Amino acid sequence: MMYYSIKKNGEIIAILEFKELLKDRNHNLLREMKGDIEIKEISEERAISLFRQNKGLCKENKTREKLEEKVFILEMIEKIKQQLVVEKDMDLILPEKAQRFLPQIQQELLKQGITLSHPIQECIHDIDPLCKFQSKLKREKTRGRDGGIGRDRGEESC
Repeated sequence: MMYYSIKKNGEIIAILEFKELLKDRNHNLLREMKGDIEIKEISEERAISLFRQNKGLCKENKTREKLEEKVFILEMIEKIKQQLVVEKDMDLILPEKAQRFLPQIQQELLKQGITLSHPIQECIHDIDPLCKFQSKLKREKTRGRDGGIGRDRGEESC
């Protein structure tokens, strides 16, 4: 994928894909800008790093969504690496959103030379925050029944 950065007076103001750049030239949007405009081809890695710094650089929703997905996948790869540094044979803890991107995450892991002993679907241990909250409520209810904090209703105040 080819990305282009658009600089105005030395400051990057937009990141566009090649198709969007052609479409933008047809609509004369770039011609309306005043000042020195510089269009430069950048690599996908550079586009991702610029996108991480400022998400407003992507003017088109499609490009923004693609770059958000790539940034998310790279963040998941970093989380997996950090978890594997702690213990090599452990269940991975990833957010629920990562389920949609498992093939891309697996492919990126292979590109970086990381192989898992089991398929990534088997390695993931889902932790649902709602489930944690519900188990906490159950513990508090049982603690309350067993004579936890507070006075009983039968007690009279002094």
